[in-house]
Amino acid sequence: MQIAIVGSATSAWAQVFHGIPFKPGDVILTSVAEYGSNYLAFLQAQKRTGVRIQVIPETPEGDISIPHLQQLLQQQPRPVLVSISHVPTSSGRMYDAAAVGAAAAAAGVPFLLDACQTAGQVPLDVQQLQCDFLTGPSSYELYDGAVRYEQYEVSMAAKVSVSGAGSSRLDFTARGLQEVLRASVAYYNTEQELESLVQALQELDWRHPPFSGAVADGAVWGRGAQDVKVGVVSLLEAALALLRQGFQPARSLLFAFGHDPEVGGDLGAMHIAELLASPGVQLEMIVDEGIGLALAGVAPFTKQPVALVGTAEKQLQTVQPPPTKLVSPTREFMIALADLAPAWLSLMLLAVKYVPFAGRLLAKMVSMASEEAAAVVRSTAAVTLAAAGVADNVLPQSGSVTINFRLLPGDTPQTPLQLTRGWLGRAAAANISMKGDKALQPMAVADASEPHFAIMQDAIQAAWRLQGPQHNGKALPVVPMLLPAMTDSRHYARLSPNGALRWSPGTFSTAGGELNRIHGTNERMRIADFACGLLTYEALLRSFGSYEAEAGQRAGEAVGRQPLQQQQQQQQEL
Repeated sequence: MQIAIVGSATSAWAQVFHGIPFKPGDVILTSVAEYGSNYLAFLQAQKRTGVRIQVIPETPEGDISIPHLQQLLQQQPRPVLVSISHVPTSSGRMYDAAAVGAAAAAAGVPFLLDACQTAGQVPLDVQQLQCDFLTGPSSYELYDGAVRYEQYEVSMAAKVSVSGAGSSRLDFTARGLQEVLRASVAYYNTEQELESLVQALQELDWRHPPFSGAVADGAVWGRGAQDVKVGVVSLLEAALALLRQGFQPARSLLFAFGHDPEVGGDLGAMHIAELLASPGVQLEMIVDEGIGLALAGVAPFTKQPVALVGTAEKQLQTVQPPPTKLVSPTREFMIALADLAPAWLSLMLLAVKYVPFAGRLLAKMVSMASEEAAAVVRSTAAVTLAAAGVADNVLPQSGSVTINFRLLPGDTPQTPLQLTRGWLGRAAAANISMKGDKALQPMAVADASEPHFAIMQDAIQAAWRLQGPQHNGKALPVVPMLLPAMTDSRHYARLSPNGALRWSPGTFSTAGGELNRIHGTNERMRIADFACGLLTYEALLRSFGSYEAEAGQRAGEAVGRQPLQQQQQQQQEL
């Protein structure tokens, strides 16, 4: 073992690295969180000699993945150097340097360990670490008679910032950012912080600041304007307007707003529901977010404007396309659109109501019409995560695929497992499992023949009529539908025997990329849609606030609406 004393730890590392005779095509292996100035040296070597830089993947716990390292060490051409920082300055983690050294030694590849953060802090044994070079700070005293040589040369490049896109975190390209002016690895280290950075950079393309709530060009601009801040704001504005009018509801109206519906509602709606359940609160009806008005109709059924009210929703489960079937509320959705559809399609939609087995045939046809249409007649599956090898010329030792299922009403949490095992075969069945506790039982379907739906319909149509003559005085069709997404209503479902209705202010159309604005850049809500939502909520609050269950039931029977039990029986027969 040899020890060299130089002017600084940086100088020590640089002398080792730049003393290696790199050639074009040589491979340098390093860590995800390598020290910035070290990575700059890699980039300089890449530009000067044509070496390749490869990053060793990490484990979920944040350590270097030794199996992936071993694969990379066996690739051709063989790497000529493994260089990592023992403790990166951008985090508090300590890599398992001994395991890295053992893998490098077994492959005969030199190992350079930057111990600037650990030398003098933790015991270091270069033989145990099996590193060929270890650099770091030290304190020392000269022996009597020793000669000290001063080094006066100064590396100005090491003191002047020359960082660019290459010195940022190594995975920005994979996150959709092609160019980054400068990003500090010391500040953007955790995944949450990285996502904040990526979001901030993406928001540079906004026409108006994303959290400004700017009113311009006939719209309110801002993140969440469509999904779903407009629902909260218009609902509260409607309540305030009623209070100013002196309105006093005959029964309690509860407003519940959770802060985390996009990630499951476990910290918001779930706790609110538990609080309501503890004294035995029973809710007459739940109204949650949904879709709104389809200005261009619903393909392939109609091109006329239609208001869509969700009487059920798909549930999330993460584990071959499932089979098609026609279940409530999609069955009622199609029957309601029969009068609006072209003649040839109208007959088929009506057949669902009267002809046995017509539902199965129509479900098959709808599944082939478009991806959007198929989502209402089958549980959908999408591969959302995949992980396997680390290089294109190395066979991976293991791999994983995550499939996100959205379940139809009537399916159980076991449905995705059964389908996936049947698709992959017996060889892979043992390796399939549900992820975490996200498997949820689909909710019951709200009955569109009950007075609650009629109240929602009247409120939407009344607001639509006030929009003006551009609607030609036509009554807006309001139809039940299956919401393809999840809402917080699933947490409250056990509190209401009548289910939930899902609707949101706003119009949507596939034209002009409007759907891409939701959760995206330049999200906005038209002022006219906001006003329509306010009027709708005002009518809903007034009607539900004075609603009497017995009177509503008598009204439903008077117009001949079928009880839910009869609908379910007919559905089973079809």
